[in-house]
Amino acid sequence: MSRLTLPAAAAVALLSLCAPAAAQTPEALTIAVMQDDPAAIDRAIRAGADPRALGPNGSPLAIAAMSGKARAVRALLDRGADPAAPGPNGGNALTAAFFAMSGVALLGRDEAPDPARRAAALEVLRLVAARKVGLDTPMRLGPATFTPLQQAAE
Repeated sequence: MSRLTLPAAAAVALLSLCAPAAAQTPEALTIAVMQDDPAAIDRAIRAGADPRALGPNGSPLAIAAMSGKARAVRALLDRGADPAAPGPNGGNALTAAFFAMSGVALLGRDEAPDPARRAAALEVLRLVAARKVGLDTPMRLGPATFTPLQQAAE
């Protein structure tokens, strides 16, 4: 039977305590994005979350863009997030940003968009478009697909 020395046992104990936190860094990044909190985004990335990682709903940047989280978009872009990475429903951060601007109209809802939400979505659109992501990446919406240009025309 192998016995660990006291320093080795302490290292194993420390690693076991750190493992749950390391496993939750993608979740911490997602929460920080949805809270539009650049400081929390920075902490999650420093703890090991990857701003370029792809989850089941796409990249953190595309999720932030779809949600109209301008401060999160800026923080993720500043930390190396890829605006061309896939987002929700296909597409990329630019298609997600256009959807944030016009999703109500595309879904056939009659309610007028909230002015503050629309302003945040426009800021997101400007931030992502400045990175020169192509306008030809389609996004699925039900049985249809729309490019950012089609979404803007809508």
